[in-house]
Amino acid sequence: MPVHHLLQQVAAHRARRGQRDRRPPWITRLIGVLAELFEPLVGVGRVGFDCQLLEDSWSIGLYLGRTELVGGRNDGDSRHADFQFDVRDLLSQFTLVEQCVWNARANPPANNDDDAYSTLTVSGLMNDHSVQVHIFSHPPIDAGPGLRQFPNGDLKTV
Repeated sequence: MPVHHLLQQVAAHRARRGQRDRRPPWITRLIGVLAELFEPLVGVGRVGFDCQLLEDSWSIGLYLGRTELVGGRNDGDSRHADFQFDVRDLLSQFTLVEQCVWNARANPPANNDDDAYSTLTVSGLMNDHSVQVHIFSHPPIDAGPGLRQFPNGDLKTV
C-alpha cells in the first residue's frame, strides 16, 4: 500500500473519530426501547431524540418528528403528528423514579420556544445511572422533518 494512501486513511479516520457516537451502549439501547413507546394516532411517525451527558446525569429528549409535504398544492407545509405514549412502560425502565412531571401549555407563547408545548419529564435512576427523560409533544424548532410525504402518498425518511 503506498504511503500517501495510508496517510489519507489515517486522516480520514481521525476526522470520523470526532463524529463517533460517544454514548454508552445501554443509552443507545434505552433510546431504542423508548422510541417504541410512541404510537402515532394516524399514519406513521419517526421518533427523533437528543441525548446529552450533563454534569452527573444523562438527559434524553424524545419527540415524534414532523412530516413535510413535498409537491402538490401543499408543498413545503409541515404537519405535527398526534400520538400516544406508554408512560407506564417508561416508568418501568427506572429502578427508582425521583420525579415525574407533566407540563402542559394550552396556549404556547408567540415566540415558539422549544418549551412552548407539553412535556413529560421523568427523572431517577436506571440501575446506577442518573437519567432524565423528556417526552415532547412537538419536535424542537430547529429539528428538521422526520419524514417527507409525496403527493402519491409515498413516505421517505429524512
